[in-house]
Amino acid sequence: MDINQYDKLNQYSQDNYRLQPLFSSFLAEFQLDIDHNKVRDWIYSQAEDCTNRVNLTFDEPELEEYYSATMDAIDRVHYDTGLSQQWKHVFKQGWANADNHDRFDLAHTHPRASFVSVYYPEVLDDDFGPLELINPVTEAQMVIHSERDYNCTATFNQYTAQRWRVVPKTGKLVVFPSWVQHHAMPKLSPGGRLSIALNSFIVPNDNNPMLELRGQDIYTCLE
Repeated sequence: MDINQYDKLNQYSQDNYRLQPLFSSFLAEFQLDIDHNKVRDWIYSQAEDCTNRVNLTFDEPELEEYYSATMDAIDRVHYDTGLSQQWKHVFKQGWANADNHDRFDLAHTHPRASFVSVYYPEVLDDDFGPLELINPVTEAQMVIHSERDYNCTATFNQYTAQRWRVVPKTGKLVVFPSWVQHHAMPKLSPGGRLSIALNSFIVPNDNNPMLELRGQDIYTCLE
């Protein structure tokens, strides 16, 4: 692009031009102010299954503060994304991960859930292994190329990126839609990896007219 082309671009300002996301997904990041050591100690005290996961019941007193803070964060995302206040989120599925350093996940989604949250109670080094999210608009990679020898992007952002990596940090909580494929990348240094993933589901509030129309049957889809 030459100088004359840049001059032509400058003719557009906020008064006569607007660029906005369209049908976009989202990624929300929070720093939780809770007792992370308490969560960490609870995970280490649990008997892990063959997948190094601890399935959650949502009745664990040691995690009560974490559950409350995470729901507050999800409520904020619910509000900021324009969802109705006559609907709310409930937790129905969750698990704590205590992975070995060489373990990683294949890209996947969380079908039937609404939002997915991932929380890191302890990150001891910079080689923790990021969480990678994949652009759900798969056709975009056929148009906006990012290969090393055929790269048409100047800046990686929500319009051009095909993948987005979240760097773990102690106390970090991320929330994103369930339809976004994601996976944990391998941890490069020895040692375990602690994280907790929760699935939330959108259900009617107690004052939602939907309950009068359909009754409690609306909850059966979550069982």
